Amino acid sequence: MLAGSLIWPRETNEHAQRARFHPGAPTSCWSRAAKGSFGAFDRPAKGVYLKPLLFLLGWLFFGLGAVGVVVPGLPTTPFMLLALWAFSRSSKRFHGWLYSHSFFGPPIQAWERHRIISLPVKVFALLAMAGALAYMVFGAGVPTWVSVVTASIMAYGAYFILGKPSRPPY
Repeated sequence: MLAGSLIWPRETNEHAQRARFHPGAPTSCWSRAAKGSFGAFDRPAKGVYLKPLLFLLGWLFFGLGAVGVVVPGLPTTPFMLLALWAFSRSSKRFHGWLYSHSFFGPPIQAWERHRIISLPVKVFALLAMAGALAYMVFGAGVPTWVSVVTASIMAYGAYFILGKPSRPPY
C-alpha cells in the first residue's frame, strides 16, 4: 500500500471513499487482485496530465499565431483556432479570453459562426504563397521535387481558401 501511495498519492483517499460509500467493497489492491478487479481507483484521473499539456499547447499555438501576425507566410487564424481548441479543453478562462480578444477574436468568431475567411486575408495568403513559391523556385535553388510537392500543397491551400465565403450569408 505504501508503494502504491508513493506512485499515486490519491489512491489512499479514493480507497477510503470507496470503502465508506460502498460497504463490503474491497479496499486494498491485493483483495481486488484476488478478484481480478483493477478499476479506476488504481490509476490517476484521466485528465490529470492531459489538461496541463493542452494548456501549454494552447500557449504554443497562440505564440505561433501571434508571430504569424508579423511574419509573412505564417498563418495566424489556424494557429489561433488550434489555441482556442486547446484552451477549450484545458482552461475556460483562457478560452473565453481568446474568443473575446479585441484583435484575434473577430476572425475566430467569423470562422466559427459562418466559416468565413475575409477578403483581405485571402489576398494576403495567396500573395504570400505565390511569393514564397517564387522564391523557392527561382532564388533558393531547392530540388525540383521539393518545389513540386510544395506547389501542390500550396495549390490545395489556395483551393481551400478560395472555396470559403468572404461575407456572412445575410
